[in-house]
Amino acid sequence: MDLVKYNNLPIKAIPEQDLNRVILTQFTVWVANLLSLTDEVSAKRLETSLPAIKEHCWSMGFEEIKKMFEMYVDNKLSIKPIPNYFDRILFGKIVSAYKEQKPIKKKTMIDQDQQKLMYDKIEAIKYYDSFIQMRKLDDNAYWVYTFLADYLKIIEDADKTKIFAYNRAMEQIKGDRKSKEDHEQAINLAKVYLLRQYFERIEAKGQHLKDLI
Repeated sequence: MDLVKYNNLPIKAIPEQDLNRVILTQFTVWVANLLSLTDEVSAKRLETSLPAIKEHCWSMGFEEIKKMFEMYVDNKLSIKPIPNYFDRILFGKIVSAYKEQKPIKKKTMIDQDQQKLMYDKIEAIKYYDSFIQMRKLDDNAYWVYTFLADYLKIIEDADKTKIFAYNRAMEQIKGDRKSKEDHEQAINLAKVYLLRQYFERIEAKGQHLKDLI
């Protein structure tokens, strides 16, 4: 049965010929039974109204459209059901009322933040594993320190320690006149230095970063 076959497929994805056949020969009968539309006038109204499904419900499947009509009949929409009556104007109102009450399904910022958090944790652990094996950190590791210290707050370096690391980094930058770019570079180099110290501390304790974040 085509109606069952296309139940969960969006209207826009159904071949035009199949869609027209399902609407006129199967879905029309279902709606007529649900709304108790048995007279000839009602049948004609259904035939002229339901093809508007292709315009109003193009992103919905027949299963959801059925749910929409059932909510209308059960008085769960913001419009009162009219007994034994249906036309194209009413159909438009039913769809509008349903869409107003339908919860919007989209990826929330919370979901995105959780994915980003998980990704950053995995990358930070990779840096720790690499340090244990190679005993060095590349200059891009500064973000790991920012992540662990400022975001997760598991590194608590004293201000004097940070100042020492910064001054040491500035000494590594050549030139008498330091620019804004040099200042930013020194901050990042200091973070790498502090991160190395942190990794060495947890390694000395027999810990692993994956157990701390």
